[in-house]
Amino acid sequence: MSQEKAAADVEKSHQDKSSTPNEDSQLAAGGELHQIAEQERIASLIAFEFAKVEHLHVRVALVEHLRHIDKGLAERVAKELAQGGKIATPEAVLPAFIPNP
Repeated sequence: MSQEKAAADVEKSHQDKSSTPNEDSQLAAGGELHQIAEQERIASLIAFEFAKVEHLHVRVALVEHLRHIDKGLAERVAKELAQGGKIATPEAVLPAFIPNP
């Protein structure tokens, strides 16, 4: 009898620990939010480091090089540099992001 009770307790504990589909989707959404926040943090850190570059043409070249690696990241970095007054506008660095008329 005690073995049956122990087996039932183990099964119950496994059922309690298993997540529902709703919990799984919440975990996935939380992971995506974490990933987006991490990408924004990385873009801010890169913009901070690029802002230390004294010569504008070198800063522009760095962002252009970054564009070949990850266009979205390059766009975010250019926007941050523009907000900090380190470049005139993101379009000045990344003309490829200007929509064609």
